[in-house]
Amino acid sequence: MEHSSHSPHHSGKIKINIWQILTIAFAIILIVSIFTQGFTSFQKLSEKKAEELVVTFVNDNIPGASSSIVSSEKTSGVYKLRLSVNGQEGDSYLTTDGKLLFPTAIPLDQPLNTQGQDANTQPSAPSGPVDVAIGNGAVLGNQDAKTTIIEFSDFQCPYCERFYSETFPQLKKEYIDTGKAKLIFRNFPLSFHENAMPSALAAECAKEQGKFWEYHDKLFENQQALDSSSLKKYALDLKLDINKFNDCFDNKKYQSEIQQDIQDGQSAGVTGTPSFFINGIPLEGAQPFSAFKAVIDSQLNQ
Repeated sequence: MEHSSHSPHHSGKIKINIWQILTIAFAIILIVSIFTQGFTSFQKLSEKKAEELVVTFVNDNIPGASSSIVSSEKTSGVYKLRLSVNGQEGDSYLTTDGKLLFPTAIPLDQPLNTQGQDANTQPSAPSGPVDVAIGNGAVLGNQDAKTTIIEFSDFQCPYCERFYSETFPQLKKEYIDTGKAKLIFRNFPLSFHENAMPSALAAECAKEQGKFWEYHDKLFENQQALDSSSLKKYALDLKLDINKFNDCFDNKKYQSEIQQDIQDGQSAGVTGTPSFFINGIPLEGAQPFSAFKAVIDSQLNQ
């Protein structure tokens, strides 16, 4: 699951918590480093060089990121660097030799938060339900279905694509196509995905012509090509009225509606993508079909 600011989807963390996904791996590296050679034997890197190294690394390795140093200090044998990433601030830590970067501090008195990783295990009993607005989201399935699944998603998010390719087909076959559940899609483009908002705008323009779900599928099946020219090509592929589509897309006709999606998601506690609410019960991340089945069946049996 990818996290955004607000809170997500990934926060005493960077609001968008771009690096939260890497926390566990970095924690392991940190432990190994401490118990092998520690930090004291490393050749020291100057503070200025440390700043330059981190900014370059973030900008080169995180799609759409634009970072700068707000402040820096040496503490506990590491450099503590306060970064501004796309206008949002958070702390990172760099070993003084410049070899290990830790995207966030890990509090040892709290359970490790693994949100932001795709879940491969059965989740704990979900909390909820949460009051979630439906808004103007596209609906797939029987309007009168007993179970409502609200999805907050980002077309550029790799975990959202994983849900689409690995979980959605079975979910659709067993629950949506049989009339037991309906899926409502709401946009939640993350700020550090440069093509997420344009893709959401394009999808809403396709929805205007009755082709939202076909366009939705195109985007997830072509996630590596979400530039403007590609978005317009997909409209042509689906035989949309291209003049109408281009006018809608170029003028960002549905930007305020997408902003409302984001606001409603934040109000419901969404912090990253994908996030789901099944009759208000939250389910976060690229969960397996079994996780959805457990919650949906419990709702259907009530």
